[in-house]
Amino acid sequence: MMKKALTLLLSVILVFSAVCMAGAKENAPAASPVIFICGFTGSGLYDENGYEVFPPVYDIPTAKDIVRLVPAVFLGMVTGQYGLMNRLLAETFPNLLRDFNCSAIKPDGTDDYHLTVYSHEPSKCHSRGTDYTLRQIAKGTGGFHYNFYTDFRRNVVDVADELDEFIDGVLKETGAQKVSLFGYSQGGSVAAAYMAEYGHKNLLDRVAFVNSPIFGTKTSSSAMNIRNLDLSLNSLMKLGKFLGVDIGLFNVLSNLIDVRFLNGALKAFEEEYLFPVALYWGGLWDMIPMDEYEDIKKMLLDETEQAWLIEKSDEYHYQVMANLDKTIAAAMANGTQVSFICGTDCRLVANDNYNGDGVVDTYGASGAYSTTHGKTFPADYQAKGTVCADPAHNHISPDRSMDASTCMLPEHTWFTIGHGHCQYDEDPYMVELLTHLFCDDTVTDIHSDERFPQFHYGTSYVNSVGIRFGDQPFGYLSANDQQVTLTNYCEEEMTVRAIYVNGLLVYALKPITIEAGGEASVKLSFLPKLKAHTAVKIRVDFQRADQKIKLNENAIVVYTAK
Repeated sequence: MMKKALTLLLSVILVFSAVCMAGAKENAPAASPVIFICGFTGSGLYDENGYEVFPPVYDIPTAKDIVRLVPAVFLGMVTGQYGLMNRLLAETFPNLLRDFNCSAIKPDGTDDYHLTVYSHEPSKCHSRGTDYTLRQIAKGTGGFHYNFYTDFRRNVVDVADELDEFIDGVLKETGAQKVSLFGYSQGGSVAAAYMAEYGHKNLLDRVAFVNSPIFGTKTSSSAMNIRNLDLSLNSLMKLGKFLGVDIGLFNVLSNLIDVRFLNGALKAFEEEYLFPVALYWGGLWDMIPMDEYEDIKKMLLDETEQAWLIEKSDEYHYQVMANLDKTIAAAMANGTQVSFICGTDCRLVANDNYNGDGVVDTYGASGAYSTTHGKTFPADYQAKGTVCADPAHNHISPDRSMDASTCMLPEHTWFTIGHGHCQYDEDPYMVELLTHLFCDDTVTDIHSDERFPQFHYGTSYVNSVGIRFGDQPFGYLSANDQQVTLTNYCEEEMTVRAIYVNGLLVYALKPITIEAGGEASVKLSFLPKLKAHTAVKIRVDFQRADQKIKLNENAIVVYTAK
């Protein structure tokens, strides 16, 4: 009898313990609340009456407007005089230019319209649910996700002071001990400035820098130094596609036409309309790379009249940017998980010699050494190893254009090849990686999960087609890999017409139709002889089903031969 009673008592204790443990697990605190720090021009700006001045109202040009503008542009190209073009632009886009002019910062640092962001009260800054990535992250953080809106015109160090107050408010509202920062674009620079100034408070759980110009970007310096402006229509069209503007024929033509002949018109436009408004935006100055900062500062700023701007931008460059490695090392020593996410293989819009995500160059976002866009390392290239010299770590990208051994954090930096600046929310691979980085411990570095290697090819609709040879990982092939798996990343059905390897036609038999999100396997006719460790250019020609005019498009990637 006693034995049965003890057995019953033990059973009750075990069941009760199991229930308590399950309840504890169910009620365990979620991951730290995530604060998304908006990027450059990513926040609305409001005047004292609550009118949203930025982004400005966009005037839709008519066909008549275009017919008037085109001859004026070409007249300027011939004569070097763009007065007529600028006058017609003012007539065509009156509302846009009116609102844009309201965002001007004057030479003395004043703002006539006293613009402010939507709010810095945490209770008013919960995610509005418009960003798919952030909604996924919010599921893993108990719904705690906030947008920190930034006045992108101001110097980053001033915005970081406001972020400190915002973080205190979030901690008070949630009861959490720490927060995590999602620094997108210029938002990453704000996060860096916060870490430099307030890192000693040890309030950060995780920080992800996503396409962030932590070391500046050539786009900013090219915009400030008009002589270096070298527009890439290809990048501009691709950037537009990332933003949902797919103008079909022009996207195709942009791959074929070199439009640098338009740079004269663009420089005239910048001098007439952009410079008077944005020249004294501190946020723009903070994104100028260190090696160009002093020259551009001497060229454009007066030491006395713009002392207010120079003081703040100097602080960012020489205290934050120059010491970022020490700042991040200190944060990681305190237990903060730090990650860098970078897009590559997109020409910079303002200077197409540089490799990057279309807006931020590869070095500016990570410290990685990169070739100029379209070039590759030779077969005998060896990693520089300035930060990671471990021979067992392969930090050379499969498209042979990046050396991540020079990154600030080689083991905590991920690159998505073909990933544009605004694309993180459109790429399923990127969404999944970011969700893990913020919500659990599945991914802690580039070695922790084979699904998330250091280098990966973009999987959004902009990248169109995924190409995998045999059993090789994405980015590699050998002469024996004649079986190819194609993945349709587009949002509609596509028909693959041909496949080329190093310019040689290796498949052109039966057209292959692949449904949206689907895969198809194809046997190539042959593969050319491939030399190990060399770059191999692969091109897939296809047509999308939704096109009224059937145009042959192509997806081009560069892989490494094994």
